[in-house]
Amino acid sequence: MKIIVNLKRELRTASLKNILICSGITLFLAVITALICGNLRFYYLLILPAFAFSPSVYIVIWSLIYILIGAATGIVAGNCDSCRKRRRIKGLLLYALLILVSISWYPTFFRLQSLFISLILACTVLFISYFTMRMYVKVSVLSGIIMLIHTLWVAYLVLLNFCILIIN
Repeated sequence: MKIIVNLKRELRTASLKNILICSGITLFLAVITALICGNLRFYYLLILPAFAFSPSVYIVIWSLIYILIGAATGIVAGNCDSCRKRRRIKGLLLYALLILVSISWYPTFFRLQSLFISLILACTVLFISYFTMRMYVKVSVLSGIIMLIHTLWVAYLVLLNFCILIIN
């Protein structure tokens, strides 16, 4: 019950402006990276495991994920609780690192076609996502839940990347 009350309070105090700005910036960076570095022909040439989705499904899911982690970041950025300031700053620094490494995965996989290095990057994204989630939940439970969704999605992608590496 306490969690539900906290979620309601967080939603009331969250700045829609912060959420929209952070979501927009995050999605913009992802779209620009995909447009510059995309080469879906490579993906179609790969032997994929049975649990792999079509590229259109990944585009929709990733768009939603980037919007959600931007929203989580907007909530954390807008949290004015002075006793959570250090955690908020650490969380935002982890978020910046997360976006940087996430965006570097895309050209490594699609442009350079380096399955092994992209697997290492995917594992790094998973690691950073986990610690970002842990830091966000200390500032905002809602942001932590959103980052949990991201962390689970990245875990799936690490498994997918690993299977693609093994069977190709």
